[in-house]
Order: sequence, then structure tokens, then C-alpha cells
Amino acid sequence: MTIRARIILFALFAIVLVLASGVSSFVNSGKLKAGLADNANSTTALSDQMQADMMHDALRGDVQAALLAALSGATGKQAEILADLDEHSKRFNDSLADIVKLPLDPQIRAAVDSMRPVLADYLQLAQSVTRLAFTDAAAAERQLPKFLDAFKVLEGNMEKLSEKVEENAAQAKQATEKRVELFERVSTIATAVAMAGLALYAFMLLRTLFRILGGEPQYAQEIVRQIAQGNLATDVATRAGDTESLLANLKAMKERLAAIISEVNTASEALNNAAGQVSATAQSLSQSSSEQAASVEETTASIEQMTASITQNTENAKITDNMATKSSGEAVQGGKAVKETVEAMKSIAGKIGIIDDIAYQTNLLALNAAIEAA
Repeated sequence: MTIRARIILFALFAIVLVLASGVSSFVNSGKLKAGLADNANSTTALSDQMQADMMHDALRGDVQAALLAALSGATGKQAEILADLDEHSKRFNDSLADIVKLPLDPQIRAAVDSMRPVLADYLQLAQSVTRLAFTDAAAAERQLPKFLDAFKVLEGNMEKLSEKVEENAAQAKQATEKRVELFERVSTIATAVAMAGLALYAFMLLRTLFRILGGEPQYAQEIVRQIAQGNLATDVATRAGDTESLLANLKAMKERLAAIISEVNTASEALNNAAGQVSATAQSLSQSSSEQAASVEETTASIEQMTASITQNTENAKITDNMATKSSGEAVQGGKAVKETVEAMKSIAGKIGIIDDIAYQTNLLALNAAIEAA
């Protein structure tokens, strides 16, 4: 795999890790947002419950204020007290309505629903006693115990609601804290894994790069520059047993180039010696060529003489041919004569043979006669 491909793969690996970390953070942030929303809802419910509880006490204060104003003859405060009563009643109802609207535990909604009849009774008594106080204070005082009983009943319901809201808020807070802790833990682990993965891949990439180069990139670049400038005497430092890296191959190339240059120098010296020998041979050949030129001139003269002689011989040959033709005719005639002579000699030879036989027999007879005479 090429270095470029490894770097691209490293970038893709980093992107994948970042995306994975982002997805994990996104999922956990969603859960954290949900937890924060639950916590916010619980806080809002707790605030609404506290608001309702204050309105619960404020309504009792309005009733007591109306009775006090009626007993003291301050009838001019009636409008203000009734306005406060209406405002506090409205805020009481609105606070409970806001609690019901929140996505809380169903038990809280059930507690609010169960409290509504008691609240209605409490608000009706508050309106009745307050208004009656400015028209018939004695009758209002007689209804006050009933109002206070309703206050206590509603207070008990408010305490139960407060406990549930506070419990829900505590649970929401605890859940949010756990989600925050989980988010921090997951984020830390995801970041650690991503950093470890990137560090490991970066280490492997650098290790591969150094294994390919055989050393620092700047050092390899300097060695290449030295060799490019023709400096083959520079020493190339490589790791023990390294035969595949760039520096190892540069070292082998430098040694091979040095050997080739040495061989070229040796061949150049041999070529110079051969050139000297060729020069001497050329001079010798030049001298020989001069001598051969003189010989050629002499040979040319001789050839001319030979040509003249050949011409003369040709003429003589023609004369000889004529003589030979004539001699041939005479030889034919001589052959016939010789043939006749041979036949005559054969006849003579036959006759001589007869004579030899006769002489032989004569000699025998003479020998016999000599023997007898003896």
C-alpha cells in the first residue's frame, strides 16, 4: 500500500472516529437534554407548587384581612381585599393547572385532581367569608372555623402534593445527574478511544514510513541531494539488517555507481593504451602502405611487361598452332607408316621365333652329340 493511500486511510479512519464520537455525543446529548427537560419540568412543577402553597396562605390572609377591616370599620379596603382575593384565587388555580400541563409522574396529576374539590370548597368559603365580613361580620366570624377546617384539609393535600413534586424533582435531578455522569463517561471513553485509535494508527503510519525510508525524511533527502551532486564518498547510515528501505537502496546504488565509475576509469585507461597501440599500428600500416605503393608501381611495370610478353606469346602461339596443325597432318601420315611398320615387324618377329626354335633344337642336338662324343 502506498504512503498516499495510508494517509488517506488515516484521514478516513480519523473521520470515522470523529463521526462515531459525534454520534455517541449526539445520542447521549439527546438523553441529557431529555433529562434536563425532565429536571426543568420538575423544577417548574416545584415552583408552581410553591406558588400554589403561597396562594393557599395568601387566601387565608385575605379572609383575615377582610375580617380585621370589617371589625375595625375600614370598609374602604373592601375593593382592594376582594381584588386580592380574586387575584390569589386565580393564581392558585393557574398554578395547579400549570402543574397538570407538565409531563410529570401520573401520581402528581392524580394528586392535583383529587385536590380540586377541596380547593373549590376552600375558594368558595374564602369568597363567602370575605364578602360576608363587609356585610355581616358576626356571620363571617361564625363561618371562619369552617373555613379554617377547609384550610387544614387543603393544607394536608398541599403537603402530599408537595411531597410528590419534591420527590419527582429529586428523582429527576438524580436521573439528570446520572445522565450527565453517563454523558461525561461516554464522552471521555469515546474521546479516549478515538485518541488512542488515532495515536495507534499514526504510530503505525510513522513506523511504516520510517521502515520505507530507513531513517528521517530530511536525512534521506540530504543523501539523495549528495548523490545527485556526484558525491559518492558520503557515508549512508542504515539500520542493521536493513536491505529494503530507501536509504539501503541508496547505499547500494551509491556503491554500485562507485564500482561502475571505477570500471569506467579502468576501461578508459585500457582504451588509452589500446589507442596508443592503434596509433603505432597505423603508423606501421602507413609505412607499409608506402612500401606497398612502390611495390604496386613495380608490379604495374612488370604487368605491363608481362602484357607485352603475353601479346608476343599469343602471336607465337598462333604460329605454333599452325605448325601443330601441319604436324598433326604429317603425324597422321606417320602413324599410318608406323602401323605398317609395326605389322611388318610383327611378321618379322614371327619369323624370328621360328628361327629361334630351330636354333634351340640345333643347340640340343649339338649338346647331345657332344655328350655322346665324350
